[in-house]
Amino acid sequence: MQSFDAETAARVIAENAVSAFLQYRSGPLNLKADARLLAISAVMAELMPILPTDSGAQAAEACNRGLMFFSRMGVDGPTISDVDMDDGSVTVRPV
Repeated sequence: MQSFDAETAARVIAENAVSAFLQYRSGPLNLKADARLLAISAVMAELMPILPTDSGAQAAEACNRGLMFFSRMGVDGPTISDVDMDDGSVTVRPV
């Protein structure tokens, strides 16, 4: 039996959330090179306290709190509406 690795799960979900946000963002993207990594870290920081969870909605809320990193930099994008807790994939709600 394999144990749950919260850090790995948080990283997979965070990478998916940030990638989806950047893919569906609105407007120009004038970010520094390390902004993507910083955003992933921000999302992971929001996810770690709630993992493990079976609630994709709860994980989506944590992702959205972390993705506020981009809005503070003036980049608007979609919100995460759900997270598949089996594989870490995210569903976005476009802007």
